[in-house]
Amino acid sequence: MNTAAFMTIASLGPAVPPNDFQTDAYNQNGFKFDKLGVRVPAIVVSPYTPRGLVDHTIYDHASMLATVERSLGLGGLTDRDKAASDVLKLLSLPEPRTDTPATLVSPAQPKPPLACEADDASTQERLLAQRSELIIAKRTGMYRDRPVQQYSIPPSHVPCLGIALRRALAGTAYEDRVQWLADFQAIRTGVDASTFMTEAKLKVKHGIDMKKVTREAEQSKSRTRQV
Repeated sequence: MNTAAFMTIASLGPAVPPNDFQTDAYNQNGFKFDKLGVRVPAIVVSPYTPRGLVDHTIYDHASMLATVERSLGLGGLTDRDKAASDVLKLLSLPEPRTDTPATLVSPAQPKPPLACEADDASTQERLLAQRSELIIAKRTGMYRDRPVQQYSIPPSHVPCLGIALRRALAGTAYEDRVQWLADFQAIRTGVDASTFMTEAKLKVKHGIDMKKVTREAEQSKSRTRQV
């Protein structure tokens, strides 16, 4: 209830120079910060702001700092924020508004969560067979008589890959999370993307985490060699 949020984008500084200490090495271009930048939008969100209020006061980015300073009874840091207009007048309601939701609804989950391919090999056996084919293709550089590099990532799969990563990371051990993220960042071709999607479907739909399976197999081999 006692929170105010500021939303804006970056621009040049206010028209009042800060007059703080600076050296030629710090300000090599000699810019005096004495000009307003381009006009940018800004939104103030608070339960104490009247509904639908539009304010035409000239503000600058130092107004956010000035608002905090004056609401807490603090002095200005430089001439810039001392001269800036604050937004305290926008927080004018005596009591917080009650016409806003107290809680937010959960975001919608995609249904089905990972069905981004026309032929969704959803059974465990088909997914495992598909993964084996793709892994061999990545090792040999050829997939179905074509070089792997000729397979581009379909634009429609790009958002699906992000969804797949998020779903696959749920409930995953740290060691395997690291590998999931590394494989996601290493996606360069359509074959890479299909391999990632296939492994994500195996984990999300069938509880088979190939990162964990591979890691545990490597650990088992290492222990065997040591014995």
